[in-house]
Amino acid sequence: MQAVHRGKGRHGGRGWASQRHHPASSSSHPWDAPAAGRAWEGRRGGGGWPGRSGRCWPRSLRLAAAMEGLRRGLSRWKRYHIKVHLADEALLLPLTVRPRDTLSDLRAQLVGQGVSSWRRTFYYNARPLPDHQTVREARLQDGSVLLLLSDPR
Repeated sequence: MQAVHRGKGRHGGRGWASQRHHPASSSSHPWDAPAAGRAWEGRRGGGGWPGRSGRCWPRSLRLAAAMEGLRRGLSRWKRYHIKVHLADEALLLPLTVRPRDTLSDLRAQLVGQGVSSWRRTFYYNARPLPDHQTVREARLQDGSVLLLLSDPR
């Protein structure tokens, strides 16, 4: 097995990394050039790389990144319990939807419950909602009530 050393020899006296990967080198890559105020330079002003140790990024940024990842992961499992008010039949139907569901998906759920939504428009907060819009884009929340009205003839 080859001996591990940091002096001259295999790496030419530059330690573990070659000079072209060091941030102070004259590489053509934009993030290799030295610049003041980089996030990974830390409190001491050193050229530490992000991800090498937990101390490179400020704790608040690490926590914010972790919370964002958790929020994105959990949004896949998020469910909203909404109601659809059918004004013509005086019915209030409960539906369970996900934020990425479109209003066409809601129509499919209604058809599954035996309600035709043909020639009807969804309304939320007195504005009509297009079928391609998602639940998140329509800003529906848990407990929201959609109105399904027949189109004027």
